[in-house]
Amino acid sequence: MKTEEQKVVENWEGVWKKLKIGKWDYVSEVIYQTLYKYVPCTKAKLILEAGSGSGRISCRLKESSKSEVVLLDISKTAIKISKKVFAERGQTGFFVLGSIFKMPLKDEVFDFVWNAGVLEHFSECERFFAFKEMVRVCKNNGLIVTLNPYSRAIFYKIGKWFAEKTNKWIYGYEKPIKSMKGFEENCIIKAEYSVDFDTTINFLSFIPILNRFTTLLKRIFKKLPERVLNHYGYLLVSIARKVGETF
Repeated sequence: MKTEEQKVVENWEGVWKKLKIGKWDYVSEVIYQTLYKYVPCTKAKLILEAGSGSGRISCRLKESSKSEVVLLDISKTAIKISKKVFAERGQTGFFVLGSIFKMPLKDEVFDFVWNAGVLEHFSECERFFAFKEMVRVCKNNGLIVTLNPYSRAIFYKIGKWFAEKTNKWIYGYEKPIKSMKGFEENCIIKAEYSVDFDTTINFLSFIPILNRFTTLLKRIFKKLPERVLNHYGYLLVSIARKVGETF
């Protein structure tokens, strides 16, 4: 019987092939900008992307920092795509084939561990074990950052619901996350906030009658204060700091 991780991998390999994912896009830019805020201040020498997909964001982090990057994914296709992305950009990285639930990596190796768009594809119990592994391989005082679809992103949830009802949703099981608090084990959640309100509106394009109004809606909501919009952004950003075993 296939594991949930294998099912997620098979589904996403189909998505990559259909949508030709691997090129830079708006969401990639948002994720990159969010992550890069923390890389210089942590003086990260070694960064791990756990569940790396196409690897395009890790490649950009490598370009813009002096850090070494390691990419881990259980999908051979993802590793192949990542290597191609790095080669095309003239960058070097380390690529590891392995599960986020049991990473073939030593304890306390990385200064900065992150993933984006991964944990929402698993049950809460599975998310806990994946996050625990991310904490395990992170050094004491290092950062663990996750970015996942946010449960308060109302337009994303409406578009997703409609797409699922009309068999247009291609991204497999995906449960938006309210918070990563409660998952702390040898770490402390230092901050949580959401980003990328524009993308949550894009999900309304799944609904034909609303598709033509997404640009107008963005203009209307742009008039609201950013602090308001950031309560309902597409991605929940969770920032955790690793602490010692005595915590």
